[in-house]
Amino acid sequence: FIRVEWRSREPSFDPRLFRNGRFSAGNVALAALFFGITGQMFYGNFYLQGARGMSALDTGLAFLPGALGVAVGSGVGARLTRRYGVAAVSGTALFVVSASFLANLAFDVDTPLFWFCALGLVSGVAMGACIAPTVAAVVAVLPLDRMGAGSAINNTVRQVGSVLGIALLGTILTTSYRDRI
Repeated sequence: FIRVEWRSREPSFDPRLFRNGRFSAGNVALAALFFGITGQMFYGNFYLQGARGMSALDTGLAFLPGALGVAVGSGVGARLTRRYGVAAVSGTALFVVSASFLANLAFDVDTPLFWFCALGLVSGVAMGACIAPTVAAVVAVLPLDRMGAGSAINNTVRQVGSVLGIALLGTILTTSYRDRI
């Protein structure tokens, strides 16, 4: 597929766009972020519903602070990026998201739900602060006539990161769960 697209005059998936370092780095960062987001949500559902016995509705409500955080973080990320640049803001945000995902490993069935929600809010703000400026930067480095193709590639890369997050982290969860029964 890549060979055919590489030779095409007007490819639908243009691998030549990855020659641009900012385009490539931004897409790798977003793929890694979405890998972690979907994996965390997968684990979080098992934790809240399986370990804590919460209903689907209550689980959804527990994830709500994270979703609100993404909405708030998008605006915050845009403002901070104008002042400090995409690399500094996205890099810091990715670090905060990673740290918050690691902090989730300390939760057990007795951890107050407040901490799950608070950590969700923090990681959500960091996600929003990373996603909005990084997507804008990834598309902005392309020539005007390639922005549509670049946006499509960016969306595909994020979706692949999400699928791999569920597949790989889900396999780890399933194996760990099975081995402990």
